[in-house]
Amino acid sequence: NKIIFITDMLEHTDYFSIYRSGLDRNAFLGSRAPNKYSANLEDFDVYIWFIKRKRFNTGDVRKFWFAILSKVMNVNFPEETLNEQLLVLPGETDG
Repeated sequence: NKIIFITDMLEHTDYFSIYRSGLDRNAFLGSRAPNKYSANLEDFDVYIWFIKRKRFNTGDVRKFWFAILSKVMNVNFPEETLNEQLLVLPGETDG
């Protein structure tokens, strides 16, 4: 089973907002978001294709969600497929 998310992963909800808290794992874990959105995804191959946004460093966003998804939602990101599973797509540019 494979799930592919194509997104900028810049969550902005009543439960948690990267725009308000930044890429703060403790803020995420202390919010209601883990309870609201948690799901056990260990039986799925999860792919997240990040769309770049100017406001946040995509590498930092990628690291943030890697930590959250692997710890909170039991997503397995094997070393050999990590770059394919957490792919960075072109998006907004400064030019």
